[in-house]
Order: sequence, then structure tokens, then C-alpha cells
Amino acid sequence: MTIGILNQLRADVTRQRFRLSHLHAQVRDAGSNWTTEQLRLLLETYTGFKVSDAASADPEIALSEVTPEEALLAAVRQILSAEAGRPVPIARVIGLLPSTLTTSPEQLRALAAKTNDLEIRGPMIRRKPGN
Repeated sequence: MTIGILNQLRADVTRQRFRLSHLHAQVRDAGSNWTTEQLRLLLETYTGFKVSDAASADPEIALSEVTPEEALLAAVRQILSAEAGRPVPIARVIGLLPSTLTTSPEQLRALAAKTNDLEIRGPMIRRKPGN
């Protein structure tokens, strides 16, 4: 499991709820050799995910309440993923954000500095290689 795969799961679950079996298939397709049990344990303990009906063999997975910062990061990661690792001007990323999210270049720089997968170089932002 890589941070890139985990971020993609988070982005997918942001849009709708999924069954554990569906998410496990996505993880496998992305190249992870994690078992369903390993993925379930991660999702049950990782901040941001909610496992409903924990007694079920195939529970539904959703996002727990998302902070504005987490929503902004998810949107930025989605925009940058579409660029296949190429640097993107920060102003362009801000322009592509959903209308429900607002930020400034300074705020985006500070937010990216707190992450392990985003990199700022001058006026550009990108996903770090391998993420």
C-alpha cells in the first residue's frame, strides 16, 4: 500500500460510499498485495474513514467528517493526479478548485508543506514522484 493508493481511495470515497470488497479490488488493481483483512484494519484505524456495520463481512466504507483542510487537500490531489506528475502553477490549481473551496497561494503553500506527497517549487506545485 502506498500513500498514492490511499489518497486515491480517499478521493473515491469522497464521491460516494463503497463496499470493502470494491475498494479491495481497486487496491489490488493499483498494484498492492494487501489482503482484505489488512485493508479493513487500515480503514478502521485510519483517521478520515468510517466503517459502517463492523460486524458485516463486507461493510460499507465512507469518509468520516472531513475538515475544510482535508477537503482542500483532496481536491488539490485530484487536480494534480490529472497532470500525471507534471508541475502545475499554483494559480491554475486554485482556479480549478470547486467553487465550494477557496484558498490563497500562501495557504496552499503552507498546506502542502505539511504533507508527505505534495511538493512546492517556486510558483509550481506537484505530487512527489511515487505518490
